[in-house]
This record gives sequence, C-alpha cells and structure tokens, in this order.
Amino acid sequence: TEKIPEETNDTAPRNMKAAIDGQIVRADAYCGDAFVSAGDAVVKGDLLISGVVETELGGVRIVRADGTVIARTHREEKFAIPKKRRAAEYTDTPVCRYAARLFGVVVPLTFCSAPQDRAAVSSEVSAEFGGERASVSLITENIYGRRITVKDTDCETVFKNECLLRELFCYNDKKILDKQIAVSENDNYMIYTVDYSCEENIAKPSKILVRTN
Repeated sequence: TEKIPEETNDTAPRNMKAAIDGQIVRADAYCGDAFVSAGDAVVKGDLLISGVVETELGGVRIVRADGTVIARTHREEKFAIPKKRRAAEYTDTPVCRYAARLFGVVVPLTFCSAPQDRAAVSSEVSAEFGGERASVSLITENIYGRRITVKDTDCETVFKNECLLRELFCYNDKKILDKQIAVSENDNYMIYTVDYSCEENIAKPSKILVRTN
C-alpha cells in the first residue's frame, strides 16, 4: 500500500519540484540532494531537490527536502479594458418631500412627483414635549434624479493601475527583470499583454509516497 504523509506533519518526507518552467540561476539545498545547477533548463514538475539521499554506506534514507532554487522565468498577463463605461449622474437640485410619522403611521405632507430613476436621502427628526420624546416625528426626503450615461474609458490609465496592483499582489515575491507590453484591440476592448522576465524561487514541495507493507 502507499501512504501519503499528513500535511500537518512537518517532518514528512518530500522532494522539491519546479513550480514553473525556467532556467536555473542557483540552487541551494538545505536538506536533500540538489539535482540541478546554474544554467540548467527545467520544466514544471522537474525534480530540483531530492528527498532520497544516499548514505555513506551505500544505502538510502528519505528526508524532508528543503532549499531555494532561483530561476529566470517568463510570465504573461492579459488585461482587457472596456472602451466604454456606464456612469450614473445625479441632479444638483433635489426634490424635497415631507411626511409626518404619527404613532407609527406615515402621513405625506407634500405630494410633488419624484424622478422615476432616482436616489433618495432621508432624515427623520422626532418631536419632544416637556423633555420627553413623543411618538411624532417629521420625515424629510431629498430625492435626486439620476441618469446613466456612457463615457469613453481612459484605457491606458486603467491598465496602468490594474497592472500596478497585479504586480503589487502577485509579483511581490519575484524580481522583475524586464517587461514588454503589446497592445491590441477589438470593437469593445483594448487588450494589453505584458510579458515579464523574472527571477524567482521555483522550488515547490512535493510529497514522497512512502510504501508500507
């Protein structure tokens, strides 16, 4: 049978394999035997550091491989930015309506019409008599008309902001050596393709199956 070590067992045997294609810059094996050296080309899944180590007596022992393998990699990111965007615009002067709440019942005090597509801001003030709050309050509703417009998008600015965020959150553990930007478009989108040249640690843990009888 084959037994897979538990994830929570920090002494479980493992190899280190390539998480992505690349060309090795350096390989530092802290535990286990390095299977690659500077200049080697590897593809995703290749063995980088082996957890199967030969002993001085010619036998083997299984260890928890660990180390850092820095490689030059290439990554591609695409950003499709819509050329048009929908925006909501509101009127500057609201329509004001008033109502009274009497013992839980709302009674309109004005009957002016309001825009069909609208956004409303309401406020309510309770009356007080003799220092005690009464069950009477005045409701004021300011209603702003709204219309949806279609505007041109500043695609380049949006792309730069999205690209910066992508690098901030997805490339913070990588050293960007170079990036090339290609631009294309269709009827609805501007398409930005970014090719990154990076240096990064590509060593990824991979469980060793321990065969038991």
